[in-house]
Amino acid sequence: MKAILEFDLPEDRDEFTLAKNGGRYYGVLYELAERELKPYLDYGQDKFKTPEEVMEWVYKYIHESVDLFEVE
Repeated sequence: MKAILEFDLPEDRDEFTLAKNGGRYYGVLYELAERELKPYLDYGQDKFKTPEEVMEWVYKYIHESVDLFEVE
């Protein structure tokens, strides 16, 4: 089975970029969940003192990880 995605560029550039990088976005979320957050849940680490610190750290992690993607 084959699946072909078609985009009208440049009009659909944002949709194209999301489709092209979907696997990478998934990888960022997987790494965040399994390698960064899960150990804190499993072992009760005291890295964060407030929910706001957690949200700020997750926000920064996601943006720094996604910013590493190529810009076209």
